[in-house]
Amino acid sequence: MFVQAARQITPEFDMLITGFRKNYLNIVLANLLLTALIGIGLVFLIVPGIILACRLTFTPYLVMDKGLDPIRAAEESWRMTRGHGWTIFVMGFIAFFIYIAGFICFFVGVLVSDMWVKSSYATLYHSVLIEKGLWQVEAVPVTDATAPAAGADMADEAPSTEA
Repeated sequence: MFVQAARQITPEFDMLITGFRKNYLNIVLANLLLTALIGIGLVFLIVPGIILACRLTFTPYLVMDKGLDPIRAAEESWRMTRGHGWTIFVMGFIAFFIYIAGFICFFVGVLVSDMWVKSSYATLYHSVLIEKGLWQVEAVPVTDATAPAAGADMADEAPSTEA
């Protein structure tokens, strides 16, 4: 849903339900895989867990958006995040403080914080897809604002018949 919003597509509730109907098992398996890998990384040392969390951050998006199985989504996430690790790390670091601010606002702020953080990650995911050439951006015709509009010259010459 956040990815659709990042793509300027109006999200609908039906999209949320449809995604879970088609990919429910893969979503659950992907989250279990991520939890296990990041947990193992954190047990060995904190740094490997942080690296795994940053490099596998797009796995849930790939499962929902591209319909990949969890292992293929983790591999693709690892490939996509190459060169973006520090950006993801800084976003996660800032997200930590955003969530803390949400908790300070009597836990209600966590809902807003969560939407803000998830939409930020979805926008990053969409930007990386565009950068890697995995998403084609539609060309939007650009009009020159300095050029007179068609028919503007004629409007100056012809008298107005409106009352």
